[in-house]
Amino acid sequence: MIGIDVGSCQSVLPSLSRRVYGVEYYEQDLEYPAGVHGDRIGSSADAIPLPNESIDFMTLHCTFEHFENNADIGFVNECARLLKKGGRAVILPLYMSEVFCNITGEIDAEARTKIAFDTSADHYCLIPEWQNRFGRHYSPETFMKRIWQSAIANGLQPCLYKIDNWEAIHKDLWLRWVLVIER
Repeated sequence: MIGIDVGSCQSVLPSLSRRVYGVEYYEQDLEYPAGVHGDRIGSSADAIPLPNESIDFMTLHCTFEHFENNADIGFVNECARLLKKGGRAVILPLYMSEVFCNITGEIDAEARTKIAFDTSADHYCLIPEWQNRFGRHYSPETFMKRIWQSAIANGLQPCLYKIDNWEAIHKDLWLRWVLVIER
């Protein structure tokens, strides 16, 4: 089994999975030096330098919402290119909202001008204590247009799961929605 943790940024999941399950697991992140260096890949999530149909599974945790501009749509295209038949990408949490919203924690006004906010977003929020550059919360309509339809057009099978008992796990858990994309 070959997997890739997209937006890994020092996640413990790949090393634990290697040790416990013996899987080959890449760690991909924009922060890493460009290219493939052993099990680390420096690239954008919408342009991962690996061969077609070379991946069995992809994991994204607390990552997908940070993909600026059209990198979310580009990532769906990468799923179609990289996943082997029967392969899956699991995105959790997937942030959904009643309105299409972009969020930033960037307090420097000049730095905010360099962020690729969605021009069609219904709302833009500055939340300094969030301390992240960019976040996207999809409205149902925006999710269908940007992600679901892109997956279907690429021959992928998306499945959206709603987590009803998240409070039973922990009261502060952000996990309300999970998206699984299968090739």
